[in-house]
Amino acid sequence: MRRLSTCIVLPVVLACAQSDRLAQETIPTWSVASEPMVVIGGDADPAGALYRVGGATRLGAGYLIANSSEHELRLYAADGRLLRELGREGPGPGEFRGPRLVARLPNDSVAIFDGGNRRLSIVCDGARVCGEWVVPPPGNVIGIDGDFLLLEDVQGDAIEGASFDRHTYLGFRRNATEAVTLFALDGVARLTRRLEGRLVSMPVPLSRRPIVIMSDGAILVSNGNDSVVRVLDLDGLAASEWVLPVPVPTVTSDEFRIAIAERLQAIPANRQVMMRSLYEAMTPPEHRAPLATLLIDRHGLVWAALATDDLSHGQTWLVIGQGGDVRARVKMPPGVDVLEVGDDYVLVRWRDALDVEFVRVHTLARTAA
Repeated sequence: MRRLSTCIVLPVVLACAQSDRLAQETIPTWSVASEPMVVIGGDADPAGALYRVGGATRLGAGYLIANSSEHELRLYAADGRLLRELGREGPGPGEFRGPRLVARLPNDSVAIFDGGNRRLSIVCDGARVCGEWVVPPPGNVIGIDGDFLLLEDVQGDAIEGASFDRHTYLGFRRNATEAVTLFALDGVARLTRRLEGRLVSMPVPLSRRPIVIMSDGAILVSNGNDSVVRVLDLDGLAASEWVLPVPVPTVTSDEFRIAIAERLQAIPANRQVMMRSLYEAMTPPEHRAPLATLLIDRHGLVWAALATDDLSHGQTWLVIGQGGDVRARVKMPPGVDVLEVGDDYVLVRWRDALDVEFVRVHTLARTAA
């Protein structure tokens, strides 16, 4: 197995130094409207409220949404009216078990990964399943390029002590009998201890996980340790890397203490004393992950979200060309998760005060503000 190192060429110190220098350069700002032009979901939706949205995309003049909780796809008109539902729960053709949108394909088709059935479905025009691949375990499909699928398998050690989740990335080609391991990365740090007679494993607060996506015949990798995006070929071999103008923040003792307190608040009161002993035995990570996620827009540009715990003020994104040059900075509306970026729109998931999910469409202006 080829293991991708945490820094292929540049050490973290050099990457951070270059990031500080680039941060001083003037980057144009693109704007996203604060109010949506289309809102989909909620009690007014005749198909019922959305829950566990597994992706959304503009399809023709409308929008296709993977609604994982109901094991279905929904096609909406440009104004948000429901046009049709596709699929239901089950193992048969055209049925799903937790569908998730993986990628847009040519001719208004999309790739949907059905993890429960270990199947990749190609959906044409939002109306019918026009092709299916059986995907062997392990891992979930996270990218597609022609007849190539990229899979991610995440495993954690069930042994006492400190460890890391392990992210293994595999390539699978259509009509092959098995997937081929490309590279592996350490993920979230964990501490496992025996408490009250059983092993309890918890992730270390503020620790990071890698981000891996596909882009036009390449694999883009952020290991979570630095502000570098590595570009690999489809064999998992290093091709180039980009140093982004993003600081790598140091984790302070106060930050770590607050993060532990927030985790404990979410635990039932009768277990807080036990869990506190586990959290207080943890070693804080040295740095926080500088990036939250990566995605590719409809122009092939890479969008990198800067990591933040507080989405209530809106997340900042950098728009990056295929050569690693930063094209623009974008501030998203508060509280949204970006699902897709198009020519003049952004598709997002948003939750109201009752945690009900909506898909919203916001106008994007790709000009300097």
